[in-house]
Amino acid sequence: MNVRRLAVHCAIGIAAIGVLPADAAPKSETKTYKVTAPVPFPVTSATPPLDGCWNGEETLTKNTRPLTFTKPGTLSAQVDYFGDWDLLLFDDKGAKAAAAETTDAGTPATANKEKIVFKKIKPGAKYTLVVCNWLGQKDATVTYTFTPK
Repeated sequence: MNVRRLAVHCAIGIAAIGVLPADAAPKSETKTYKVTAPVPFPVTSATPPLDGCWNGEETLTKNTRPLTFTKPGTLSAQVDYFGDWDLLLFDDKGAKAAAAETTDAGTPATANKEKIVFKKIKPGAKYTLVVCNWLGQKDATVTYTFTPK
């Protein structure tokens, strides 16, 4: 094989590997899942020591999802529902990091959504994403996206 042909084969091999330029944007990861919390939990956050429905019963009034991050980045999350649900993010010490707790004045038949964006994710960070049924229908859909820096 001559040198010119070898160079062409090497160039084709490098292109096939898909080498990304150094300034390529990191790839976001999105997950969607369904939740069911059939019993509304209308306890105000002013009732110590409750923080919204954080103290509600799992799968009855709330759904929690532990999240661990290996890279720094941004977490965006949304819950789509009918009626009134809340979306919260707690750190590993139980402190509220982000929340969407809009009081929805609509009826349980009204489609709504709550959204949060948290830009301070650090490597090794552990969080809990919590969705709570306040006065909504029993089912909702959660979607979250992690975008590394």
